[in-house]
Amino acid sequence: MRVALISCAKTKLPGVHAAKDLYISPRFKLAWQYASANYDRVYILSAKHGLLEPEKRIRAYDVTLNDQPKEARLRWARKVARQIRLSIPSSAYIEFWCGAAYRDPLMEMLNEYDVMAPFAWMSQGQQLQWLKAKAAGA
Repeated sequence: MRVALISCAKTKLPGVHAAKDLYISPRFKLAWQYASANYDRVYILSAKHGLLEPEKRIRAYDVTLNDQPKEARLRWARKVARQIRLSIPSSAYIEFWCGAAYRDPLMEMLNEYDVMAPFAWMSQGQQLQWLKAKAAGA
């Protein structure tokens, strides 16, 4: 099983929506489009909620891991690692489509999984460019 984990985005619709519809940044939309077409399952990594099923309805919020102290990011990662272990079989191959604050502590904690971070070396701009090219069929 191939699983993609996409990070949440700052830009959101107001109100309550399915997680996959709440985040409206161009990068999130393109990542969602690509991942949902190319992976068996896709989850969203939310700074507030942890691991989210795409259809889970949640209210817009304003939380990011990027400005959290290291201990808060580690608490979040421990919570999400537990959620992953409950939701995703250890035989799964997991790709992280998110920044270092979301990805790095989790990758270290999930040593029973085969994990990869294909965008780790790319800037946000390069990621967006790559996703746009894939959406255009390049």
